Amino acid sequence: MQGKVLQLALGYSKPILYPIPSEITVETPSQTEIVVRGCDRQRVGQIASEIRSFRRSDPYKGKGVRLCGRGPETEGDQEEMTIKIRDKGKKEARLKRARRTRARIARLGVMRLTVYRSPRHIYAQIFTPQGERVLVQASSLERAVRERWAAGTQKTGRAEQVGQVLAERARALGIERVAFDRSGFKYHGRVRALAEAARSHGLQF
Repeated sequence: MQGKVLQLALGYSKPILYPIPSEITVETPSQTEIVVRGCDRQRVGQIASEIRSFRRSDPYKGKGVRLCGRGPETEGDQEEMTIKIRDKGKKEARLKRARRTRARIARLGVMRLTVYRSPRHIYAQIFTPQGERVLVQASSLERAVRERWAAGTQKTGRAEQVGQVLAERARALGIERVAFDRSGFKYHGRVRALAEAARSHGLQF
């Protein structure tokens, strides 16, 4: 804060300066927390929304501004809203999503199909319910998989072949039902291609 001007560092080249209206009070208890207070509930919500609009929270990039909560509402008291600024790296945000997913799958007690992609390759493994042992695996590095694709096959096509091989190997071991763990990646591109190929060849998830 600089007087009645809120200075926001949201990962852009320059900080954003936002003038605070006279009827609104803004406090910054920490570098990632903003508390907006005022007597008019609607006005407080409007200011909080405007602050959020500078950079909406993006869980895949680990950045942005999100509404965290509303303070206790008491007649005659000021309305209060708390906003938090996210500033995590992409990898950290992805790993956090992956940990949450794996914890949920472990509670379900089902086998887990995990996918990981690097810039050039994609890997898939099926783990036991608690993740202590790999039952089946396939990747775009394997000769058995590479022999299946024609020259010039794009990475999405290669991912489909990995999904097909993985499903065939899993069914040979009697594995049909799994939970899908995309390691925090978006369900898009190669990850989606692998998943849909595995489904079309007998895996259920």
